[in-house]
Amino acid sequence: MVSKLEIGWFAGIFDGEGTTTIRMKVTETKNYGMRPRYWTEMTVVNTDKNIIDRCHSFLDELNVNHRVYLRKARKENTKPMYTITINGAGIKTLLPKIKNHCIKKHEFEILEKALKLGERNQKRGGNKEGLRGKAPMPDEVLDKFDTLRMKLVAMHGRQAANLVTLSSKDYKRGI
Repeated sequence: MVSKLEIGWFAGIFDGEGTTTIRMKVTETKNYGMRPRYWTEMTVVNTDKNIIDRCHSFLDELNVNHRVYLRKARKENTKPMYTITINGAGIKTLLPKIKNHCIKKHEFEILEKALKLGERNQKRGGNKEGLRGKAPMPDEVLDKFDTLRMKLVAMHGRQAANLVTLSSKDYKRGI
C-alpha cells in the first residue's frame, strides 16, 4: 500500500523534474498515405539514480506501466541522465492518484482530455492507448489533438514552442 507521503513525494518530484506532452509523429502507410499519430506521455528526468530508482519502485507499487531509460553522458563533464516514461494506460492509472497533490493540474486536465479523445478514436480502430489507429483520424479529431497539444506547448514556454513547428494539417498539405 502506497502512503500519502509517498504520493506527495512523487508529486513533488514530478512537479520539479517531470513534464507532460502530447506527441505527434507522421508516418507513411501503404493504404492511407501520410498520417499523423498522437500519444500522451509523462516523463521524469534526473541525473540522480537513487531518485529514479525510488520513482520506479513507487510506480511499480501502483502497477503503473512505465519504462526507465539511461542516456549516457555525451560530454566528459556531464552526468548520465535517467528518464522514466509513462504512456497511455500508465497515465490513466497514475493521474487520479497524484493529480490533487501536483501543481501541474492544468497540464493534467489537458492530458485527460487527450486520453478521452483517444478512447473515442479507439472505437474507430485505434490501439489499446486509443491514439494510434490503423485508419486515419477524422479532421475534427486531428484539430482537437492539435489544439490540446498547442495548449501544452504554451504552458511549457518558448523553448517548447520552438520544437513544435508543424500541425497535422501542415503535414496533410505536404508542407
